[in-house]
Amino acid sequence: MPITAKFVLQPGEQLIGQGWMAYWHDIFGSGSLKHEDTKVHVTNHRIFCAHWMGPEYMDIPLSHIRGFQVGRRRCIPIPKLTIYCRDGTTHIFIDFRVQKLRRWLLMAGVEEYPAEQGHRPPVFYTAARNTLYVLFALWVVMGSFPTGLLYDLGAGRGTEPGQRPSQAVHRVVNQGELVRLYDQAVPATAKGRNVMRCPLLYSRDALQAGADFEKYCFLRYPLPRWQTAITSVLMQGQHNYYHLLELEDGSWLCVYFDDYLMFQNLFGGQVQLPSGRVRKASASERNMLKLMTDHHPQFQIESGYILDTYRYGKVAVFDIYLRLALAAGGLWLLHLGERTFIWRR
Repeated sequence: MPITAKFVLQPGEQLIGQGWMAYWHDIFGSGSLKHEDTKVHVTNHRIFCAHWMGPEYMDIPLSHIRGFQVGRRRCIPIPKLTIYCRDGTTHIFIDFRVQKLRRWLLMAGVEEYPAEQGHRPPVFYTAARNTLYVLFALWVVMGSFPTGLLYDLGAGRGTEPGQRPSQAVHRVVNQGELVRLYDQAVPATAKGRNVMRCPLLYSRDALQAGADFEKYCFLRYPLPRWQTAITSVLMQGQHNYYHLLELEDGSWLCVYFDDYLMFQNLFGGQVQLPSGRVRKASASERNMLKLMTDHHPQFQIESGYILDTYRYGKVAVFDIYLRLALAAGGLWLLHLGERTFIWRR
């Protein structure tokens, strides 16, 4: 049975502070730290630390202490206080209450070192990292982060807009079918490998967008790369692009769908659209298609009809809160990865 260590004030010794603190020590020299619940006593002569029912871990005169440093534990934002002795040994406390210990040590006259200055990254790295964090947060909250994929997970298979197309859904292969599909309200879909982005966006939640000018967002054409990047970061959280899809007969059809489906085309794969309906193009859509036809006279572009496969009303009213939560979680993971693999502490 281990002898329980007991703290007793010596003659002329005055207690500065005492309290419970998590003391971390090396396990048999393996480099792995294990914590023990200990009670720390700081006096004007020494620091005493012992487990409440086990051996003592510290009974060190202040003259043997070189200084201490306050920081945080690697990866986990818990305050850490390290005491450095003149013989090269260290004593570590990782606890939310280490500020009390810091105050007691300062009152005892122990020197405090700057907070882990040796681990501070260069200024250019900090600026680049913060810029990356801001862009990531904007992309998730306001940009093209695919929350629509989460809403479509339960859409199922069928003939309704936004569902995975069933056998009852007609696949459009040429423009000559569009009038019949529109007149008879036949569920339709399409797929193709050649997809071209159009300079027009439409609100993901058109039911709440209000006036027509609030639903549409017109862009320059041809689309500059900088404009595409800005749109991806700041606008696609509320809007989807229109696209031109090449049909099997070589003609082009304007389609509207949730932008996350373009991930299918990242490596040249075919884009399989959900079920939808053929509808007549609005005035804004016809103007955009006329612009596309003027820039691509070699393409046979249908300007009177749109294949709309978007499932309206799926965007939840709490979408912004979901995006904020995802952004916060993503930033925490980025910070965790940085502290773990780049700036180890």
